Amino acid sequence: MKAAPLKANGSGIVVRFRVPDATSQAGKAIPVELSFEGITDPNGAVLRLTGDGGVSLGTTEVTRTLPAGVATTLTVEVTLAAEGAGYLHVFTTQYGATSATSIPLQVGKAASALPASGDLKQTPGGEKILPMPVK
Repeated sequence: MKAAPLKANGSGIVVRFRVPDATSQAGKAIPVELSFEGITDPNGAVLRLTGDGGVSLGTTEVTRTLPAGVATTLTVEVTLAAEGAGYLHVFTTQYGATSATSIPLQVGKAASALPASGDLKQTPGGEKILPMPVK
């Protein structure tokens, strides 16, 4: 499981997650395993889950209470409506402090970071450059 970085002014809850390595398909559920440790508030902690546009959580409760003093693990079924990237946002709150963790999800092939063309251009000064489109 990957551990999300702890923020100095956050909730103090350690969030770990595991996303399957296999390439998923749009419209099919992706099981994301979440683990939470470090809940010291006697009243427990609050967990809230959201997805950005095109990401749905199915029948998963979007808000729940995590008990104090025990590690909690749960699996969330996340579905992306189309191929591309999406995020599952995990918010944890205890003692009035909130932390946010965004878990990246990928459906289909990841987009190439470099342009398909490898044509070098030459500047008037003779320097060779690789032009890249700007979005």
